[in-house]
Amino acid sequence: MSEIAIIILLAIAAVFSILGVIGLFRLPDFYTRTHSAGLVGSFGLLFTAAAVIVFAAGEVAAGNSGYVSFIFHAVFALIIVLITATTSTHIIARSAHRSGNYPIASVDALKDSLNPAETDVNQGGKKAGKQDGKKTVKAGKKGGKK
Repeated sequence: MSEIAIIILLAIAAVFSILGVIGLFRLPDFYTRTHSAGLVGSFGLLFTAAAVIVFAAGEVAAGNSGYVSFIFHAVFALIIVLITATTSTHIIARSAHRSGNYPIASVDALKDSLNPAETDVNQGGKKAGKQDGKKTVKAGKKGGKK
């Protein structure tokens, strides 16, 4: 019975992993590719670790106590990878946005939250300006006076 559960869990993990690879090649921009790799990779590992836990639990139930450490190692690896994968994906995407790699999407919520005094790569290294209607006021100038 546990062999069927292990095969199903590994098949689900393989499907998620294959979808992640397809997403890396087929999705249009950096952000969707990063999302695909991070999210799908985590789900692939989740189901692989679940298969290891089911296998080890079956061996422990059969009286082979040497597989107890497999359960702890699988859970520990799963926790570490889920924490680090999501954090590193967020950091990589945020640094890409700050370096001038903007998403294709028409709504960019992160662009409004950036500090206007930071350097904008698209403006040739000049300080970023604040939008005031149709006028652009540069940081450091008051009221648009020259």
